Amino acid sequence: DDPAVLRDRIVELENALRRALWEDVPAYTSEFSAIPPVFAGVAESADRIGDFALAEELYRGTRSVVWAADYAPASEDGPDGDLRASRSSSLPSRVVVKVLSKRRATTLAAVRRANHEIRSLRLLGGNHVATLYDVIPTPTALYLVMEDAGVDLEAFLAPLEAASGSGVAPSPGGLPAGAIIAIVFAAMVTIAAGAYLLWRRNASSGDGDYVEM
Repeated sequence: DDPAVLRDRIVELENALRRALWEDVPAYTSEFSAIPPVFAGVAESADRIGDFALAEELYRGTRSVVWAADYAPASEDGPDGDLRASRSSSLPSRVVVKVLSKRRATTLAAVRRANHEIRSLRLLGGNHVATLYDVIPTPTALYLVMEDAGVDLEAFLAPLEAASGSGVAPSPGGLPAGAIIAIVFAAMVTIAAGAYLLWRRNASSGDGDYVEM
């Protein structure tokens, strides 16, 4: 009945549940093959994850936070020096890191969503889709290292929304702002629908492998 003992027991159970969902289940079934094994030695702090320095918070949701980050390895020495050398030749200096909290994602559905997100980013790679450079799994989070597109959607739409209220057509193109917003929204819906169809096609294959397009 000691409150401290009960709190410790609750934490122990929460940790066991997190390990079961994010480590044991993906290791057991290929359905969650996009979830990589945990990296035990990754340094985590309020302003850094591994070799990435978190620079600016871009978005905060219920289960995830998105950061602008800089690739800034603390040292080239150590067992992962070769990995850092290869990263430095392929990564831009500025990336985006999406932090998926395992502490808040405590259901099998949450693990499935993360698995589908990683798969979709890998499957839909192209000129108009942000590149997924790496997935860094730690005991408490998944870090998705992605391309920085250089455009914030809210910042892009804000002047268009303002112009639509005044009836002024933004440049270039001379299209009414309302039409541009409608086009952007329709494109987003189309992309989401396409991603869903790809997921359904992949799920129906039954073998857990990526679909050959």
